[in-house]
Order: sequence, then C-alpha cells, then structure tokens
Amino acid sequence: MNERLKLIPIALFLIVSAGKAYAHNGEDPNRELRKSTEYITTYQSEFESESDLKGMRKSLDAQLNSLRSRLLLLRNELASDSSVRRCINKDSEIDYFKELDRTLKSSDRFLKQVNKLLDSVK
Repeated sequence: MNERLKLIPIALFLIVSAGKAYAHNGEDPNRELRKSTEYITTYQSEFESESDLKGMRKSLDAQLNSLRSRLLLLRNELASDSSVRRCINKDSEIDYFKELDRTLKSSDRFLKQVNKLLDSVK
C-alpha cells in the first residue's frame, strides 16, 4: 500500500507538468473541452473493458495525454487577460471551476485505474 501511495505524487506530477503537453489549436475552447471530455470518457471505458496489460497501458497513456492537454488548455485560457476577465464575469461561456473539477475527477479515476493495473501485476 505504501508503494502505491508513493506513486500518487509521481502520477500527479506527470499529469500536471508533463513535457509533452498539447495546447488547443486556436479553435473554440468550449468545443475543445467537450471533445476532451468525450475522449477521456471513452478511454476510461476502454480501460474497463480491457483484459490484457498492453491494452490497459495504451488506454492509460491515452488518458494521460488527454488530461495533460486538458490541463494545458484550461491553464492557457485562465492565463490570458480576456479569459481572466470572463472568468470573473458571471456571463462567461466557460465555467472554469466546473471544468477543473471535472478534470480532477478524471485524474482521480485515472489514478484508481493505475492502482488496479498495479494490483493485477502482483
């Protein structure tokens, strides 16, 4: 159990500060967030249906890349001046806190799946 607890900070570090992060391509951030949510949900469902370690790892890699991309998109949107003003404005099209919460929940599910994978290797 302690070994798995040691992996949690490492996994969070990889999610938040990975060198291989992708920004959105300049399109509508709302649409990018919706697509990202769909991708993550699909990858998480695929993980649950996988029976071999290679498939599980592929699903986890895809989830990690999507989570990285999503976090970078949210960070970039919050960092831009107009986005910060929109975030404060109640009429904002993006509910940043809701989207960050959704991303954190996806990260939690990802970590639980990593633990499941580690348990199956033992």
